[in-house]
Amino acid sequence: MAANKSSNTTVAALCHLSSFLGTALFPLNLIIPIVIICCNTDTFVRSQAKECLNFQLSVVIWAAISLVACLAGIGFFMLIVLGIAAFLLPIFAAVSAASGTNYRYPLIFRLIP
Repeated sequence: MAANKSSNTTVAALCHLSSFLGTALFPLNLIIPIVIICCNTDTFVRSQAKECLNFQLSVVIWAAISLVACLAGIGFFMLIVLGIAAFLLPIFAAVSAASGTNYRYPLIFRLIP
């Protein structure tokens, strides 16, 4: 039973780390959490995959808002903050998920309940 919990926390952590695939291969950072949601039955893993997917969708939405805000001159600052958050928050989430704790990203749109 402990090995199963360990593998579930590993899958949840890797799901959060899949966010970094978006820098090189954009759709993979969205596809991997969707596949995990569909294929895994563990409630912890599914909740973390949904949280990861919501974060990735929110990053896209915040980036679009920031690009529009560039016209007003404040979007560049928003893009810098978004880049830092998109780099650090998945690391925090992966560490939290690896320890078996539910992680909730701040300031995201919860589109997938």
